Amino acid sequence: MTKASSFIIKLYFAVVSAVTLFTLMFGLIDFLSIGLKTYVFKTADVPSYTRTCGELSTFPAQPKGEGRSVEYTPEQQKADCERSQMDDLKNYHTQKANDSVRDFALILVSLPLFLIHFRFVYRDWKEDRA
Repeated sequence: MTKASSFIIKLYFAVVSAVTLFTLMFGLIDFLSIGLKTYVFKTADVPSYTRTCGELSTFPAQPKGEGRSVEYTPEQQKADCERSQMDDLKNYHTQKANDSVRDFALILVSLPLFLIHFRFVYRDWKEDRA
């Protein structure tokens, strides 16, 4: 094998090892973050985009007309706001579950790839030092 092709192979294994290591770290950190928010720091496990229903002005009133014969009362407005809040919370938990699945898949794919490629990098590094 020529010196140039040997360098390219070493570079390939080093780059793939680095990329898979970063992917593995991202997956582990995000998975750990989701787990800590869910089981340890439960007060941190809330969506940041939910609206508060304390003030009626936080939820827009539906205009009279458009097939509605009665006005949109404050009670209806508050009920719609609370329903929207529950939908936001449900969407948040669904998104968190999707993120967990993605992170777990990243870990499952990147860990073996990292171990396989890093083994060659480490072996070459040991041979170069000897």
